[in-house]
Amino acid sequence: MTAEITQPDYESFRLFLHDACGILLGAASQRQVRRRLLRILGDHGLAGLPELADRLAGPGRNALREQVIDLLTRAESRWFTDELAFRFIAEQWLPTQARNHVDRPLAIWSAACCTGEEPYGVAMLIEEFREAHPGRLADVTIVATDVAKGLLDTARQGEYDLMTGEDGLSAARRAAFFSQTGPDRWQVSPELRARVGFRKLNLREQSLPAGFDLVLCRNVLRYFTADVRQDLLTRVHRSLNPGGYLVLASTEAISGLTDLYEPMQCSPGIVYRKK
Repeated sequence: MTAEITQPDYESFRLFLHDACGILLGAASQRQVRRRLLRILGDHGLAGLPELADRLAGPGRNALREQVIDLLTRAESRWFTDELAFRFIAEQWLPTQARNHVDRPLAIWSAACCTGEEPYGVAMLIEEFREAHPGRLADVTIVATDVAKGLLDTARQGEYDLMTGEDGLSAARRAAFFSQTGPDRWQVSPELRARVGFRKLNLREQSLPAGFDLVLCRNVLRYFTADVRQDLLTRVHRSLNPGGYLVLASTEAISGLTDLYEPMQCSPGIVYRKK
């Protein structure tokens, strides 16, 4: 019997995901959700989402619940997507930190890191800057978090399918930071993997880590309700060191909270500095 996902079933799962981790999927997301859920329905021999919901409400549901959250929160992740964040880091943030001669370790938080392309990409920029400017930059620690255990497992492994010309990586970066493990299969170098610490974190339900000079929280706000967005941004403000920066996706913006964040124009967009 072919699994089926009806509109009422989809609405029920929207409520489930919102209750589980504060994410509110829009109606336009149904096609993507359908593709991802059909696989888990087939794997468990279920005819539709009501049966899956029954399983989620029953005993021993934690592993299945985590699998569903993994599927529904999984982003399409590529290397160096949305140039705002990476250009800001490479062209403005890193040079500024070097000029200021910060004498303590710097800290970066990659929130909702998915399968690790963002924090590893940041680590590459740091290594490239250090190679070009020896001895000018303090140590930089990178913490990467996500709510989905499956995504974090992939990120920690650091092994990816890389198709030449289609993955966002230059040939120079591929050669410098990866080793080939199979046809079109490449793994991030042990040195780069060691620079990123991964941990599971629900941005809505758990207290947030603190002491960061830069926070990347991209493509996250659009999944939250307005109240959850404001709460998250307020708590992220407390996670930043004085003068620290918050970088959102180029399509996202902070509404209100002018007492907490100062928008800073940069090429090609806007980042936010902690007041």
